Amino acid sequence: MQGSGTLTAKKHMRALMLSVRRCLAVLRDVCNRTSSRIRRKLPFRPLCSLLFLVLAGAQLLHAWHPDTEGHITCDFANQWLHGRMAVEGRWRQMYIVEYQRQALAWGYQGKAFADMDRDILQKGMWGTSLGVEGPLYPPVAALFFAPLGALPPAWAHKLATLIYVLLALAGGWLLSRITERALPWQVAALFVLLFPNFPGSLSLGQNSPLTLFIVLGGWFFLVQGKDWAGGLLWGLLVYKPVFFVGLAWVPLLLGRWRFFASSIGMAAALCLATFPLGDIYPWQRWLFVVGPNAADIYTKDVNWIWMSRDLLGLPRRQLWNWEDFSRHVSYYFWLEPWDPAVLQKVQTDRVEIIGLRVEVPVQAIAWGLWGAALATTVLGYLACRLRSWMRAVPTDSQDLCHAFVLYGSMLTVYHFMHYDLLLLILPTALLLGRWRRFTPAVRWMLTVALAVLLYNTWDLAFGHYAVRLPVELFVFLALWVGAGWAAWNASAAPATGIQLSAGSHEQSSTNVGADGTVRFRSDARRVEA
Repeated sequence: MQGSGTLTAKKHMRALMLSVRRCLAVLRDVCNRTSSRIRRKLPFRPLCSLLFLVLAGAQLLHAWHPDTEGHITCDFANQWLHGRMAVEGRWRQMYIVEYQRQALAWGYQGKAFADMDRDILQKGMWGTSLGVEGPLYPPVAALFFAPLGALPPAWAHKLATLIYVLLALAGGWLLSRITERALPWQVAALFVLLFPNFPGSLSLGQNSPLTLFIVLGGWFFLVQGKDWAGGLLWGLLVYKPVFFVGLAWVPLLLGRWRFFASSIGMAAALCLATFPLGDIYPWQRWLFVVGPNAADIYTKDVNWIWMSRDLLGLPRRQLWNWEDFSRHVSYYFWLEPWDPAVLQKVQTDRVEIIGLRVEVPVQAIAWGLWGAALATTVLGYLACRLRSWMRAVPTDSQDLCHAFVLYGSMLTVYHFMHYDLLLLILPTALLLGRWRRFTPAVRWMLTVALAVLLYNTWDLAFGHYAVRLPVELFVFLALWVGAGWAAWNASAAPATGIQLSAGSHEQSSTNVGADGTVRFRSDARRVEA
């Protein structure tokens, strides 16, 4: 009797589980049908265009508001001062505090001048070295910032932010073409506005939208097969050397030698163009004084460490024990008030993990993480290519491999702040371009990641701001690992939904590489399976 009762209970449990599965299947079917009907009936693209205009206008009004004072920040004043020195023809005196102070006085007076002098020319509490200090940008960046230096700072800030909004719109168009219109340009442009941390970069007058436009433009030419043009555009990244170096090895890894050569040539030409203007002296000051001072401050300045989102700064935060980490999590979820004595500590010697002291310097751990990210990216990409080549069939893993490499390249950037997270929109868009090819589980995980990023965009602009747990970095680390895993799996499966020999149009729209991957041209059409 007891055995028969157990069997009856098992049968009831199986029946219950089967009923639950059927109910979930029906619910999922209803949700899919409802969402498809909503997409058909709602004017989705016009709504995105309207929302872009509203958000762009609101962000501009906020950036231009007198209380924001975006031009009275070291972020924008660094660029303006650099451009002002070029406008006044003081190339030979660049990075000399005395001459820069005179140029700074042209646009700033009173308390604003004192604040900018302290933050830019004296680097706060860290001071100057032999009267040499100033903007962290190299001399070649003055060529880019000269138009801003010709205007008063307030008007220069307004002009820069307006240009950056227009570049966001152009970036949306480029993202749409890069993903072969899988992302409509209206959606892609709105995506740029909502990505971390576009609102913050606009208010501060930071140039991350310009950097993003250069990166997207170069990648657009790369997927079009115009390597020389793309490399020339990427060569403009020399005005921000950390990103130029961090991305320079990407075309090398992809085997695009002409792209790499043209980018190096453009960067060298721009640098050489500054020699007739100021000789070698500005470069000597920047390379041997300003740059090393900045690198030293990166390792110990509390604000710079906590506002950064690079991999090297991760172990320098004191949060790798249960007490500190739990308090940071509580603060992030609004369960604890701000306490800089607890929530803004840094580690300069050894890292404490779960109550134990690791007898390894923080610098060694930081560079170990950097090396691991670089090695994993390079070896992972080569492994995917080798696997595709061994299968001897065209595979549809190129976008995933590119996303994996681009995420990895950003992890190897020496130092970047929260507003430079905007550059990670390119690999994220490559993943979104494959949305319909992902399984429902992958779509849900990607949706959660996007929801977290959207919340952090708001949190960076209006919530906790940048000095908090670097959640964005954790999300992008997860996306990097996920993109690599997906690329590895896709490299073993034949391409689906792609017509390779159905007619002359399809044959002219695709190009099967030696590694077995399918390279699409601008007029390629992807047919969903």
